[in-house]
Amino acid sequence: MEAEIEVQIEGEEPSTIPELCLDKWRGSEISPRDKVILERFKNLNYLSFVGCGLKSLVNFPNLPNLVKLDLSENQIKGGFEHFPRFEELMEITLAGNLIESPEALRPLTRQPSLVSLDLFGCPVNDVESYREKVFEMFPDLNILDGLDADGEEAYLDDSVEEEEGLSDEDSEALEAFLNGEMDSDEEEESELEEEVDVRRQKRPRYFGEDQGPSKHNKKK
Repeated sequence: MEAEIEVQIEGEEPSTIPELCLDKWRGSEISPRDKVILERFKNLNYLSFVGCGLKSLVNFPNLPNLVKLDLSENQIKGGFEHFPRFEELMEITLAGNLIESPEALRPLTRQPSLVSLDLFGCPVNDVESYREKVFEMFPDLNILDGLDADGEEAYLDDSVEEEEGLSDEDSEALEAFLNGEMDSDEEEESELEEEVDVRRQKRPRYFGEDQGPSKHNKKK
């Protein structure tokens, strides 16, 4: 894993890195040495282990600023009790794993900020009343498999915006500012820049341009 990390950070100080995509790494579990290495990335807010062959979550690193975690397309059946308590973790993607029952997810209820969970393509999808059981287990969950509790498409940005309490007028002004469509005085521009900084710090960050819903977040 160390080699894959070095290629990405290119000599940068680990504490300054906000994102790591370790999809090219292969292993059934994280070693104690890898755990120590990963915990140097104390300001990491996005971590991806997609299709790595992970079976166990033993030695999963404690990353205090982690916001989004993508573990899709692995061989995980459970073991979420090995997760540290992530105070900032809002979104976990577990699509395409081997999770068979809602009860296997119960250790995740100790994650205080979790609002989005993706289990698309897991065997648990076939459990009777699966969605109702998961939403009951996670009373603060807003999004499951890309849909809200009413079965409507939903995205994490929408959920966060509601929590931030932005008015429609403020949201429109911010959108216009981001798109370069707004002429504003220096004071107003400064306020909008501060809002952009806050939103960037709170929300998960993605590689590349805006991706929209993933292939996992489609209605079945």
